[in-house]
Amino acid sequence: MLDQVEPQGLSWIGTPNELVGAYAADGYARIKGAGALITTFGPGELSALCGIGGAFTEKVPVIHIVGYPVNAMQKSGKILHHTLGDGDHEYDSP
Repeated sequence: MLDQVEPQGLSWIGTPNELVGAYAADGYARIKGAGALITTFGPGELSALCGIGGAFTEKVPVIHIVGYPVNAMQKSGKILHHTLGDGDHEYDSP
C-alpha cells in the first residue's frame, strides 16, 4: 500500500513516531478537510491512540489505516513481531 502513495498523487509525510503522525494527520485534516495515518498493528496503532481519540472527539475526519500480517500468518496462531503476545489478531482498534 505504501508503494502506491506517491504514484496515486498523494504526498508522503514521515513522522518520528505514530503519536506525532496522528497529531499531524489531525492538523492536516483541520486545514485541508481530511487526513490519513498509516501505522503498524499492535504498538504502532496503540501509540497513535491519543491523537486519533482527540480527532474523533472533535469530529476531525482522520482515517487511521493499520497494517496487518497476511491471513495465513494470523491463522497459524504463532506469536509474531508486534503482536500482543497471545496469538490473538482479532483485537479492535478504537
